[in-house]
Amino acid sequence: MDEKNLVSTTTMSGFQFGHVPITDAFDNEQMIGMIALDTSGSVGSFASDIERMLIDITKMNKKLPTKNKIMQRVTRFSDYVTEVHGLQPVDQIDENNYVGTIKCRGMTALRDAILDTLEASETFCRQLIDQDYDATACIFIVTDGEENNSVKCKKNSILKAKIDALKKDEKAYTSAPIIVMIGVNMQDINTKTNLEIFAKECGIDKFISVEDASPSSLGKIAGLISQSFSSKSQTVTSQNTQQVLSQVTI
Repeated sequence: MDEKNLVSTTTMSGFQFGHVPITDAFDNEQMIGMIALDTSGSVGSFASDIERMLIDITKMNKKLPTKNKIMQRVTRFSDYVTEVHGLQPVDQIDENNYVGTIKCRGMTALRDAILDTLEASETFCRQLIDQDYDATACIFIVTDGEENNSVKCKKNSILKAKIDALKKDEKAYTSAPIIVMIGVNMQDINTKTNLEIFAKECGIDKFISVEDASPSSLGKIAGLISQSFSSKSQTVTSQNTQQVLSQVTI
């Protein structure tokens, strides 16, 4: 991705994220769309399909009537968290650049990946609100396995406390963020059950299980994410998070 026009900011826990500078050209309401993707070794067999999913999400987002309100960021996580690209308006993203970005290896720093999305969205939304914009976030974490390698966030309770605090902090977001985790290729019942428990312990709004990682299933996930971004961008100032969560189904 072309990051030359982005600036870098460091969060409280030391995560770095790129973002466009805040300008008068922004819409008065901004929805920060975060997509965090598991790229551990076990994802390798469907890495190209994950790239296609990203392409589809971005194409759909560019066609939304609220596209001018949506900024999108994509990260990948395995042994650690890295950015595929920083926060920028969807119209500025060349979706073809996603090809070749999903390199699969290593373990699964799931807690770190979630904390990164929380802190990056919080930090940027605070900046927007300080400059009199309304701002909120819609966060999706897609994983095929359980936590086994985080170094900055060692406990589920840390994420739970962070999420609980953010949902009450009116200076962090204009309306509460939506946080959804999707388990893909959930053929192992123990993995599925453990991820369900993990999501609940962390305070994640919703966990969705997808049995396989076929192009058809990943296509449905793409549609779900774009639909959720659309719904949340229509309700940036609404306090009713159920308006969006009720639509988050596959």
